[in-house]
Order: sequence, then structure tokens, then C-alpha cells
Amino acid sequence: MVVRTISTNDAEIVKQVLNQPGEGLRVRSFQAVFPCSFPDNQGVGVADIYELREGKTKKGVIFHSFSTNFGIWRIGGPHKLMASEILHGSEVVLYTADRPRERYFGR
Repeated sequence: MVVRTISTNDAEIVKQVLNQPGEGLRVRSFQAVFPCSFPDNQGVGVADIYELREGKTKKGVIFHSFSTNFGIWRIGGPHKLMASEILHGSEVVLYTADRPRERYFGR
């Protein structure tokens, strides 16, 4: 079993690994690490990414949005981005994964 872990905040490196993970390798897990102040987890949080998209604004600025179990987040681009500023048709899905089944642990 070969395990390769990459920790980066560079979207270009992430795109390269997602497109060509390496000879005989595949992407099994894609996660985001973020500062958090959850009551049960002060400090650092980790979330699985289920979808990663790349898009452009009408001014040509590239941004990335990703979906986790905590919601949809965006990195890059202008601080405030309205739907009217997005260049429609420019979005490309870079990564998708199935969400795990919801589990119920009854008493």
C-alpha cells in the first residue's frame, strides 16, 4: 500500500495531484483543514471535500469553491462575490466524491 499525503494551500498543486495522482495511485480522500472554534473542538477542524469547482469572474479572476459537510466555501477571488460577477459557463468541476450514508445511532 502506497500512501501519499500533500498539505498545501496552492490550488495549482491541488489541481495537478487531482488530475495525475501518480503511477498506480488514486485520490481516496480530499480534506480541508481550517481554524475553528467549535465547542467540542477548539483550534483546528478537518472536513472532507465532496466537490471542488474552479470558476472565473467577469474580470478574469480565478476562484475555487468546495462543498463539505459544513457547507459550501470559496477561496480566492474578490472578498465579496455576487452571482452577477461570475462568468457563467466558466465553472469546471475538478473533483467529486460520494457523501457517506447518513447513520443513525439509536439508544
